[in-house]
This record gives sequence, C-alpha cells and structure tokens, in this order.
Amino acid sequence: MRLCWLFGLACCSALGPLAQAQAVWEPESEPKIWRDQRISLVKSYPQLADGWRFMDADVTDSRRVAEYLRNRRRSEDGSVQFEALLMLSRGSSPWRVRSLPMRALCGDGVLQRLGEDQQWETYPARPGSADRVAWICSVQSSNQP
Repeated sequence: MRLCWLFGLACCSALGPLAQAQAVWEPESEPKIWRDQRISLVKSYPQLADGWRFMDADVTDSRRVAEYLRNRRRSEDGSVQFEALLMLSRGSSPWRVRSLPMRALCGDGVLQRLGEDQQWETYPARPGSADRVAWICSVQSSNQP
C-alpha cells in the first residue's frame, strides 16, 4: 500500500544529494474536491477549520487520503516542528481524521513523529519526501502554515 509522503521519508535517488539540492518543490493549492471534503468534516472535527496547508492526496480503489500541515516553527536544535493532519476513508467506512505532532530534521532530511511514549520516531523512506522535507525546512519565521 502506498503511504502518503507526510508519513514517510525520502528514498535516495541514484543521483543522491545533487538531485535533492536542485529540486524545488512547493505544495499545490488545495484541490476543490479536498477542500469541500475537509469543510464537510469541520462540524465533526473542528480542528479542520483553519490554518491547514494541503500537502498531498492519494486515491485508490480501497482508500482516499489527504495530508495537511500547519504551524511550522523552527526549534532551537534546527529542526522544524509542525502539526500534521491526515483525513482518511477506507472503502465505505466513514472519514477519520488524525492529527499528530511531527518534526523535520533538516540536516538529515528526515521526518519524525512524536510517539505515544513522547519519544520521536523516524518514518520509513519513501520517494519524493526529500523535496518535501526541504520545503518544510524552508520556514523563515517562527510560525508558518
């Protein structure tokens, strides 16, 4: 099963850091279909209301999933912490929404999530994540969507 980028890390390409350094990626605007779905869920999930930046989505025969982030902020250790949000529907099941604290380790090009034990856990690698981590780490101010 293909996982969305936010819950994975970059796979190194054959060109390695050279390709990653030249990559320029920015999230697209939230497509209307996902905006409408997110807005329809606000009553049940108030945290969906404002401040989210659409990052990626995937639709297969068995599931629909969209990923968002908000509140990027650079930490003293150089990482960028943020809140990630996943909207997921499997088959005919109702939509589920999950929010979790994450961080990007900018120097290492990796993403981590805060586990239930309050320890940072690294996500497995996935193609395309290096460019997204670089974008997350491009935050200039202390708090950006």
